Amino acid sequence: MAVRLQPVPLILTALAFLSIIPRSSAQPPHSALTLKDALGLTVKNSSMVLQAEQAVYGAEAKASESRSPLYPQMNVQSSYARLGPISSFSLDIPPMPPVTMKFGNENSYNVGISLQHSLFNWGRTQTGIEMGELGVRISETALATTQTAAAYQVIQAFYGILLSHESLRVFDQTIQALQTRKAMMKRRYESGLMSNFDLLTMDVQIAGIEGRKLEIETSLRKLEILFNKLTGRPLDMPVALAGQIEEQSYAFNTDSLLHAALESRGELRQAALQEDLARRQADMARTADKPNIAVNASYLLRNGLFPNLDALRGTWNASIVLAYPAFDGFRTSAQVDQAEVNVRVTELRRAELEQSVAMDVRQAIVDLQSNKQRIQIEKVRLEQAKEALEIATERHAGGFLSTIDLLDSQMSYENAHLGYLQAITNHILAKYAIDRVTGKKFL
Repeated sequence: MAVRLQPVPLILTALAFLSIIPRSSAQPPHSALTLKDALGLTVKNSSMVLQAEQAVYGAEAKASESRSPLYPQMNVQSSYARLGPISSFSLDIPPMPPVTMKFGNENSYNVGISLQHSLFNWGRTQTGIEMGELGVRISETALATTQTAAAYQVIQAFYGILLSHESLRVFDQTIQALQTRKAMMKRRYESGLMSNFDLLTMDVQIAGIEGRKLEIETSLRKLEILFNKLTGRPLDMPVALAGQIEEQSYAFNTDSLLHAALESRGELRQAALQEDLARRQADMARTADKPNIAVNASYLLRNGLFPNLDALRGTWNASIVLAYPAFDGFRTSAQVDQAEVNVRVTELRRAELEQSVAMDVRQAIVDLQSNKQRIQIEKVRLEQAKEALEIATERHAGGFLSTIDLLDSQMSYENAHLGYLQAITNHILAKYAIDRVTGKKFL
């Protein structure tokens, strides 16, 4: 009878063996990171989070720039010029000595200060300030969204590393147990009670486990590199984690989750702010053809003034300027049309995003409920497979069942156990998925 081996994902194979290891044998070291520790490091050190923080600082600087029209603009300037030829004429009236008159100075100096300030610009300054403040809020919302995304990645890497370490320890114990069983089978073979085929089958089983162990080791190294990158640690730094995978119970209300998602989801808050910003941009566009009033003042020290051309003398001027763009080639109306279209686009985008968020929540709830039901199904399957394995073990010990049939029963039990543990794992991850789609902070 051929062994009917079913392909099993590596993570399931790892989980199957966790049940045979006492919890006390896998106590983490004191320096091991909990999930909360890992999330804290991510929020503090993750490169993607740090980039989002810099974007907030940039938005704050831009908001400060938008307030500059509230203050007068001051310019200090100076210059030197060499002029020539200078017009002149001479007077020769005896008995007086000849006199030469110049209409200028070869060396021209001036230094001065000027002030400009907008008195009225149809609300453009205030609108610009509001747009700058909206930019800060948008960047802060984007930062919170980035933190959630980075935290969710760390959660996945965290549990992946835990499973990898547990799997490696289980594989070592399983290989040792199979080696012990092989030694017993070898003694029966030497006594003529068992064929060499049974020993070869056991060797194949051991080699398969060693191959899966190698794959887990490779996956573990990659996960540790990813974990260190997400938490901002050196990529080659050893990773020690503390945590367990165990069945949990979750209570929820669909309406409450939907309400929380619409209120807290970062993408929705950002879309609402983008819509508000688009309206401010439309308001700004409507003022492009409106009048402006500004005041200008300057004070200048210069030479070349009569009657003493070489002396520096002060001059000043002040003015109020009214500017009205009477016709701009329909540019303003075109800009207003573009801005209003952008407003409508942001409104449609937010409405679509609200539907997407509601869909995400409902799908996450379906996954949570499905995995909860799956746990019960797999639990019954596990009990049946366990009973079948016990019967097969007794019959094999009495010589009424072949080694291949025993391994077949054992594989069925392991697959059932794997399915049960996988359902528990999926249930845990589904809960984290609900936290993510409802905008709940992981810290």
